[in-house]
Amino acid sequence: MRRRIRTLSMILVIAGLALVQAPRPAQADDDHKKDLIVTMTFGAAFMGSGQMPATHLLLPRTVHLRAGGIVNFVVGGVHEIFVYKPGTTPDDVLLNAPPFPGSDFINYGILPSGLPDTNILLYVGVNPGNNAFPTGANPARPPNPLTRSNLQNRVESVYFAEPGTYLVICNINPHFRSGMYAWVKVKGNDNKTD
Repeated sequence: MRRRIRTLSMILVIAGLALVQAPRPAQADDDHKKDLIVTMTFGAAFMGSGQMPATHLLLPRTVHLRAGGIVNFVVGGVHEIFVYKPGTTPDDVLLNAPPFPGSDFINYGILPSGLPDTNILLYVGVNPGNNAFPTGANPARPPNPLTRSNLQNRVESVYFAEPGTYLVICNINPHFRSGMYAWVKVKGNDNKTD
């Protein structure tokens, strides 16, 4: 009987040690992914004739991820995402923005051809299109197909390959001027962002 208890005790101790020492691949995978995929709320949809202050916010104001990561911009309402390469500041955009009021779009970084200037822009989001503004589509870019509604919420995923601090704005002039911009800070393998 004593021998049986000793054997059972040894089996339980060995089993316990095996559980403590066993690798946990699922946990390792989650740790590896946690700073490769982040979410930023880009405005909020609203109902009715008035606009709530939350419709022109980017939250959180700063996100951090590793090079090779993705930011999922959850867009609510009528907004256009512009992501600038490192080195661009909100003051740079403001200096190059058309006078307000009267100009719906900023378009800083859009060439006369209507194409993004890849020297300063990393990403240009979905054009708000004809149905968003009474003055028509963004004049620097072709309109979206008529079958697409820009009043629907959407997700735009942007890939960040290189370390640096990226400025993200809403290209709609009054939205940007009301503070609709944020930062994506991308660190490399050495954990530096610049």
